[in-house]
Amino acid sequence: MNLSADGRLRLAARLVFVAGLGSVAGNVAAQDAAPASTVEAAPADGSAKQLGGVQVTGSRIKSVNLTSTSPVLSVDSKELDYQGTTRVEDLLNNLPQVFGDFGGNINNGSDGTSTVNLRNLGASRTLVLIDGKRVAPGTPGDPNVDLNFIPSQLIERVDVLTGGASAVYGSDAIAGVVNFIFKKDFEGFRVDYQRSGYIHENTQDTLRGYNSDAGYALPSKQKFDGGGNDVSILFGVNSGDKKGNATVYATYLQLDPVFQSARDFGNCQLSAVDDTSYACGGSGTSFPGRFRVGPAGAANPRRDLTVNVPGTPGFDPALAAGEFRLFNGATDLYNFNPLNYYQRPAERYSVGGNAHYQVNDAVDAYTQVMFSDYKTQTLAAPTGTFAGGPFDGTGSIDCGNPLLSAGQRAELCTSRGLTEDTDRQTFSIARRNVEGGGRTQDYDRYQYRIITGLRGDFLKNWSYDASIQFGSATYQAEQGGYFSLTRLSNAINITTVDGVAQCASGVAGCVPYNIFGVGTVSPEALNYLSLGSLSSGSTTEQVATGAITGSLGDYGLKSPFAENGVGVSFGGEYRRETARFSTDEASRSGDLAGAGGAATAFDLGFAVKEVFAEIKIPLIERQPFFEELSAEAGYRRSDYSSVNSTNTYKIAGEWAPTKDIRFRGGFNRAVRAPSIGDISDPTTVFLGGSSDPCAGLIDPETGVVEGGATRAQCLNDPLIAQNPGLYGAIDADPAAQYNARGGTGGLKSETAKTYTAGVVLTPTFIRNFTLSVDYFDIKVDNIIGRVGADTTLGLCYTSGLLCDRINRNPNQAGGAFGSLFGPSAGFTDDPISNQGFLLVRGIDLVSAYRIKLSQIGLSNEAGSLAFDMVATRSLKQDTQAFAELPDTRRSCNGQYGPICGTPAPLYRHKLRATYSVPVPLQDSLVSFSGAWRYLSGVNIDSGSAGGANDLDKHVSAESYIDMTASVTVSGAYTFRLGVQNVFDNNPPVIGSTALSATLGNGNTYPQVYDALGRYVFAGVTVDF
Repeated sequence: MNLSADGRLRLAARLVFVAGLGSVAGNVAAQDAAPASTVEAAPADGSAKQLGGVQVTGSRIKSVNLTSTSPVLSVDSKELDYQGTTRVEDLLNNLPQVFGDFGGNINNGSDGTSTVNLRNLGASRTLVLIDGKRVAPGTPGDPNVDLNFIPSQLIERVDVLTGGASAVYGSDAIAGVVNFIFKKDFEGFRVDYQRSGYIHENTQDTLRGYNSDAGYALPSKQKFDGGGNDVSILFGVNSGDKKGNATVYATYLQLDPVFQSARDFGNCQLSAVDDTSYACGGSGTSFPGRFRVGPAGAANPRRDLTVNVPGTPGFDPALAAGEFRLFNGATDLYNFNPLNYYQRPAERYSVGGNAHYQVNDAVDAYTQVMFSDYKTQTLAAPTGTFAGGPFDGTGSIDCGNPLLSAGQRAELCTSRGLTEDTDRQTFSIARRNVEGGGRTQDYDRYQYRIITGLRGDFLKNWSYDASIQFGSATYQAEQGGYFSLTRLSNAINITTVDGVAQCASGVAGCVPYNIFGVGTVSPEALNYLSLGSLSSGSTTEQVATGAITGSLGDYGLKSPFAENGVGVSFGGEYRRETARFSTDEASRSGDLAGAGGAATAFDLGFAVKEVFAEIKIPLIERQPFFEELSAEAGYRRSDYSSVNSTNTYKIAGEWAPTKDIRFRGGFNRAVRAPSIGDISDPTTVFLGGSSDPCAGLIDPETGVVEGGATRAQCLNDPLIAQNPGLYGAIDADPAAQYNARGGTGGLKSETAKTYTAGVVLTPTFIRNFTLSVDYFDIKVDNIIGRVGADTTLGLCYTSGLLCDRINRNPNQAGGAFGSLFGPSAGFTDDPISNQGFLLVRGIDLVSAYRIKLSQIGLSNEAGSLAFDMVATRSLKQDTQAFAELPDTRRSCNGQYGPICGTPAPLYRHKLRATYSVPVPLQDSLVSFSGAWRYLSGVNIDSGSAGGANDLDKHVSAESYIDMTASVTVSGAYTFRLGVQNVFDNNPPVIGSTALSATLGNGNTYPQVYDALGRYVFAGVTVDF
């Protein structure tokens, strides 16, 4: 069948328009922009061109130049090809303005999403847009956009705006805005495929020695893993009258997992033993188990036992197999690292498109539709009995338990004066379910976004844009490989009926859990104990907005010294967000062993009504020493149904004495309203800490416990003050996972004051050269969040603050007395609340230079060179937990650790050089590009346990070299081959006490450093 151009347009656009009709949508300063690779905002297309002006990021008002009063970095699609980007987070994390956050290299603590964190102010303070419009959050209760929703091959460019932008975009734009501009008005058919993976050499002999010393299997020296396949199809067609276009796409992404067992630096959890060496640690919840016996005392001393099993590192051949022997912390800890992911497996399908048709100058109808299905998984070590709940010492075992051998019974009972027929022994169990395999969480997210709108021109120099938007993310998480705590209690408490071991509870279906022998756990017992869980939820976002933009110059409102009149923009917006989360009884009751606490269902939402306005006043133009002098301002009023109303505003200006130099500066007042997750945080226990300064044995030389706090400091703790003998008797969790308890109430919006000032150089005597230097200062007050369990403990023991939040296990009868880990009564209160402030200051430098080699006397065939550099010097990274408590202020500039979190280098840069040369074939080109990424070194934050050893006190600077080659043939075929981290640099190795609880993974920070080694990729793009 032979279609006309209009027929092809209708065919391509039908699904896009039909899906867009009837949706509910919103426009947040739509910005459709052409490619750019320098710091300045790129020119807008579409309606902006119709008015003879351009639209810059951070404002609705069209301008006659390409500059913005706020610093804006634009990264074009070529950078994605140079990096071989398959995950959007990887592109952003290589920018100096962005700090590592949740992503595909985080396993424990991840909900499967990927987020962006500008200026280290937190992902919730970074507003993410697609084509200038909001995106629905990816997880119920979490305000953050899931970057996995965004297919990398559809990106035309990414604009990163620094500083508050709430007056233009609304809530959350405190650190800035990340705006993904998609390809539009595409004509033709394009297919792109890329294959990628990691090549790494495990040659760190010292680390391999630590594993060998612990009896752990070593990874092979040569690895190729983490393979990925990325396929995209793009099809577009213009209408016959050139007034319309429809562009549709489909993508597929698949990533293989990388296990921590595949790297010598991640194969075991490392802990510093002195200032020069680490040792492999592990979990006391081990295999074949750690059995704590006795309440302590001369007649019935407390002892840690395990089963003597052949093939385990601590097996004692002098004892009979299956009997008890003393638990040895050097050989009997469980190595949980190997089963954890360094890179989670992932699979994503996405389809969508955008279309528009300009009926006339006054009406341009447009729509955009996006859909994705993203699946990923987290994997943790096997569940077990974590010496908690009924096994934390409050429980006991019948001395007549028929599963015990005669030798075991003697060790537990008769040798301690207890009789088989009548007595019970105080007993706790910490044993891994190695027979059942690891704990899995499978995440599946269906997300879509539909926008429809009208835009156009009216009168003279006036335009409008009105749209409606509906976005939704449906979430499902399936947990597997867990034990039921209730069933564990039943299956351990065993009696004899007619000579047969049976559960004493008499519960139907109960099967005895025989963990006292070699190979004695039956499949029937595993089936009885095993318990899965299913959680689901959704988020929705509905936005309706309209804006009118124009010039008042035609009405006489114009400076006598300027050529252009006053520009204005005003409008209104309505936004409603909802979040729903539900789960089954297993999660709701907290019955899953090792799941980190109970989950609470919620169904909440809020609405906000907003009005906004902007004005830009050209004061002087085309005058001596005043090529341009202008001022601008903006205001937004937001009325929330959930919290207080907010007012945001901006004041900015720029002065260009000549075309060669431009000065700019601005002030913004920005806000972040509490999210649904903030106002619904349940009062439940979760894993929120990574250290206990008062835990561990006392070093006889220093008199200080392994946790690092002195006796005097630990006496600030209420329970230790009442029981001084606890100092030196509190167990440390070898897994470095400690409990915290949530909660919320009475939240107010955050407020931020942001200042920017800078200079842009575009010297006419150096063609195609730009340089910008910008200072930023962002202070956020009334920050919404948690103080952090580690911070709370540190403040108590160093300053005597917040000690009433520490709730150690008060049960004196068992071995968990005083602990802060395990499913027990021990936890640190860490509710969501309005706290003190965050303060960041720094300087950005962005430069670009392009030169044709013919300009220096070479031939036209010699090609061209391009240089791009982005750098950030951090001047301040301060946090103060409570405004009224100056002692809670900490500097995190150039630091990392449990308190400061992800590394915050003082200096970062990315420098790229590209050489392109034409080849003797029409529309053909060969390019070679290299990049140098640099991060300065960081020090451990003050007050962290990791500061007690020299190994973790400092992390050295890192440099990475990347290389890419590409060949374009006849303008239709482009082949690319690249390597990131050419020299296979290993990531910095960091001990467990120095890592932050969530973003630290596998003895390093894999979202900050290249953790998997040399990344190689090969791809091809074919245009038809």
